[in-house]
Parts: sequence; C-alpha cells; structure tokens
Amino acid sequence: MAEDEVTLRRLLPERHARSVVEMHAAARWILSAAGGIGALLLAAVPLSQLGGLDPRPLGTDGNIGGQVALAVAVGAVLPAIMAVWRIIRAAARVFTTTYPGFDAFVDEIVEADKTAQKKRDGAPPPGTPPGWTLDPALKRAVQAAKTYLLPVGSEPSEVYAAQERMTDGMRRLREGRAEVTVQGRVYTSSEQLHAELDQVHQAIAAALSAADEQRVKDAFGGLVATLRRAGGVVVMAVLAFVVAVALAPKPVKVTKPVPVLVEFGSGVTPANLGLGDKCKIPPAGLYGVAVEGTFERPVVVLASQGECRARRLVIEEDVGVAVPQVAKPSG
Repeated sequence: MAEDEVTLRRLLPERHARSVVEMHAAARWILSAAGGIGALLLAAVPLSQLGGLDPRPLGTDGNIGGQVALAVAVGAVLPAIMAVWRIIRAAARVFTTTYPGFDAFVDEIVEADKTAQKKRDGAPPPGTPPGWTLDPALKRAVQAAKTYLLPVGSEPSEVYAAQERMTDGMRRLREGRAEVTVQGRVYTSSEQLHAELDQVHQAIAAALSAADEQRVKDAFGGLVATLRRAGGVVVMAVLAFVVAVALAPKPVKVTKPVPVLVEFGSGVTPANLGLGDKCKIPPAGLYGVAVEGTFERPVVVLASQGECRARRLVIEEDVGVAVPQVAKPSG
C-alpha cells in the first residue's frame, strides 16, 4: 500500500468524525430550540387565560364566540405539542445512530441479511409489514463502508472474520508456533502479520467511520424533513392559538369594589350559604359588594341584613347572579 494511501486511511476516521460532530452540534441546537418551544407552549396554556374563555355549550346566552375560540385554542395547542415531540424524536435519532464498534455493524448486517433471506423464501418474520425490504439506510452505510475495506469492495462480515483469523494467528505465533497459515498465506513472524493486521485495522476504522457518517447523515436528513413539516404545523398552530386567545370574549373582571344585588336561585337556602337558620332571604335578594373575581363569578361580601349574617360568598351560576347597582335604593 502506498504511503500516501496509508496516511489517507489514518485521516479518514477523523474526517468522518468531524462531520458527525458538526451534524450533532446542529441537531443539538434544533433539539434545544424544540424543547424551548415545547416549554413555551405548555407555559402558554395557564398564562394565556385559556380557562377564562367561556366553556358553556354553543347557543347559550349567545356565547358562540367564546366557545369557538376555546375549541380553536385547544385544537391548536395539541398538534403543536405533537409536532414538537416529532422534532425532538427525530433529533434524538441523530445521536443514537452510530455503531459502538465494527462488530455491532457486522451483527446488524447479518441480522438484516437473515431477515431479507426469510422474506425471499416466502417466510417473513412475524410483524413484517407488506412490501418490506432491507433498510435503505443500512444499505447506504454498507456501501460507504465497502469503499474503504481491503480489498476494496469486500463485505464487512468477511473483513471482520479475516481480522479475527489474523488476530488468532498473531496469538499462536507469540505462543511459539513456527508458522501459521492465515487467508491462504504462511507467516513465520508476528511482525509481518502485525503489519498487515494494522492495515486491516485502519481499513476497518475508516469503514466504520464512513458507515457512522452515512447513518448520521440519513438521520439528520430525516430531522430536516421533519423540521420542515412539523415546523410549519407549529407556526400555524401558534398563530391560531394566539389569535383565538386574543380575540376571544373574556369575562369582565372586578377591578374595584362594586355594589351588587345578589338574586339567589330557587333551590338556594340560607343554611346552605351559611347565612344562619333564622335568615330569610327577601324575594329581591341581598345587597353586597363584589370585591374580586369576574362579574360572572364574583366574590361578594354580604353585609348583615336583618337576621342574615354577614358573609363572603363566591356567587357561582347555581347559586344566583350578582347584579351591579348604581346606588342602593332607599327604603
């Protein structure tokens, strides 16, 4: 092997590794951005006053706008979060596609070949989808690796087996054997075999780094494709969410004390409200002051009136309604 070719093989793993590092860095940035967007989406739900949109059925009190806005807002958040999850999952694949060693690469090829053979024999393994073929990404990785294996174009499994035989031959020579036969060649010194084994190791390292780079390229390409599709979903969903929340009618808040007349529902009793057993609620209701909440669900402070005790109540829809008063009528 020429000296410049030996040097090139030594540099190839570093070149491929640098390419993998660059793709990992880009995927890491996308992963961080997607995680941040997902966190913002989850935080936007409580911060956007989504719970303040009128959730009552359509057609009740004319609250169609609030109901539609609520449906749009919820319908926008869910697909946006799912799209972010798809981006995160695609980015994670970029970090998990490299092989821990050449033996793992060979094992995957052998298993894939077995599965492909079963399919060709008409007996695909259980759960194999219709029309299944050998993983194209694995095919590309094998092709990239074969470019650097010795002899050029050799199958990874063959080179791996040859390496094992050469390693075993080295061991036997060091144990005192006068000569060993490996790959049809006779070796009488471990130094000679070691030099050839070193070339095989270099070729394997270059092949493995090329396979790793190819797998990461495929995963990164999948990430870019996912980013294009899911990114558009996220943008459209966020816009829909923002518009729905911004334009939705929201209950009016009580920002300062407001005199109100609380008209109670027919099924409400003073005892249930804690107003006292002797309290008799007038037909017109009881006067109080709304101090917080919204006018649809205000917190009202009722003054002591007749036999009725002073009380702080949250006026829910099933309790009654608080009617703002310009001024308390005399008499």
